[in-house]
Amino acid sequence: MKLNHTLAGAGLLCLAAAAPLWAQAGPGDSGGAARAGVGNQATDHTPGADGEGGIPTGAPGDDASFNDNGSSDAMQQAYKDYSQKKFSVATPELQAILKKSPNTVEAHEMLADIYQRQNQLPQAIPEMEAVVRLKPKDASWRDTLGGAYLKVGAPAKAAGVFQTALIQNPTSADDASKYAYALEQGGKHAEAAAAFEKAAALNPKDSQAPLYAGLLYHQVGNDTKAVPYLKSAIALGTTQKGTAYTALAEAATAVKQTSDAIVYQTQAAEANPTDFGTEANLGIMEQNAGKKADAEEAYRKTLTLKSDDPKSVAGIQENLAGLLRLDGKLDEAATLLTQAASVDPTNVSIQDNLGVIYEKQGKKDLALAAYKQALTLKPGNGVATDGIARLSKP
Repeated sequence: MKLNHTLAGAGLLCLAAAAPLWAQAGPGDSGGAARAGVGNQATDHTPGADGEGGIPTGAPGDDASFNDNGSSDAMQQAYKDYSQKKFSVATPELQAILKKSPNTVEAHEMLADIYQRQNQLPQAIPEMEAVVRLKPKDASWRDTLGGAYLKVGAPAKAAGVFQTALIQNPTSADDASKYAYALEQGGKHAEAAAAFEKAAALNPKDSQAPLYAGLLYHQVGNDTKAVPYLKSAIALGTTQKGTAYTALAEAATAVKQTSDAIVYQTQAAEANPTDFGTEANLGIMEQNAGKKADAEEAYRKTLTLKSDDPKSVAGIQENLAGLLRLDGKLDEAATLLTQAASVDPTNVSIQDNLGVIYEKQGKKDLALAAYKQALTLKPGNGVATDGIARLSKP
C-alpha cells in the first residue's frame, strides 16, 4: 500500500483574502476576508515569463488623477457603498473609476474583495494582479493571489507568485514552504522536496518542512535523503508520525532491511491504531518475514478496523485463512473464505482455497463446487483441475 503524498489539507497553507488596510479603519463592516482556497495541482514556472509568472508586468503609475475633486467624490461614494455591502452599486462605480484612473490601487482592492465575497475568483484575479503589481511588497495580497491561482487551477502562476516572494525574501521559511507546496501540487516532486529542504534549513524547529521533504524524496526514490528528513520530523514531534514511519518502512523494504521495516511499520501502527491499511501492511510484512503468529495477530486486529474497501477486507480474510489452514483451524478458515467470497466472488484464489479446505474436511460436494467455480473463473486453472480430478475418481 503506497503512501498518499498529497499535501493538500495538511495545514501547510491557509491563505486568506487581504482586506484593504485603509478600508479596515473606515465606517461599516468592510470584512474583506473570504478565504481563498488551495487547489490540487501546481507546476514550477519562472515568474514574468510570457506573462505567466504570477505577477503582471508593468510599473505602478501615479494616482494624481484620483486627487482631483471629481475622482475623490466618486471614490468616497464607491467606498461608502462598498462598506455598506451594496456591492451591486459599488462595482460599476469602482469600474468607472478604474476606467479613468487604472492604477487606483484602492479601487482594485475593493473590487477584488467584492468578487471574492461573491465567489467570482476569475473576476477577482485580475484585480488582485493589479494590486500586487501596484504594491509588489504587500505580502498579504501576494499570498491571496497565489491561493486564488491554485483555487482556479492556474498552479503555474501560483508557483510564480511564491517563487517571487522567496526571491524577495530568501530567508523566509514560510515563503519557501508555500513555493514548495505549489510545486508539489503540480507534480514537481523533486523540486518541491528541495524547496521543503530549504524551508527546513530556514526554520530548524519546524517539523512539517522536513516531513514533506522526506515524503517527497521518498516518492521520487531518493531514500538516501528521505530517511534523515523523516527521522528529523519524528524527532521534532510531527503530528503525522504514522505517515513518516510508513515511509521509513517502505524505504527499509526497498533495500531489503526487513527487520527495520517491521519495526517502522509497527511504530506506524502504534501511531495510527485505527488505520486499517497500516495494520494490514504490518501483517503482510510479518507474514512475508515468516512471523506467522505476529502476522495472525495483526490480521485479527486489522479485521476489527474500519475500511472503505470491502475487497481489501476480503484480502485480509484470505491471508488470515491461509495461516489458520496451516494450523489446522479449518472451520474458521472456511468461514473467513466464505465471507471473502461473498464480497469478491470473482477471486479465483479464494475459490481454490475453499476447495482445498473443504476437501481436507471431507466435504466433497462443497469442495467440487468451489473447484468448479474457480475453473469457470479461470479455465485451465491447475489447482481446480487437479482437485476436480481427485474428487471425481470412483
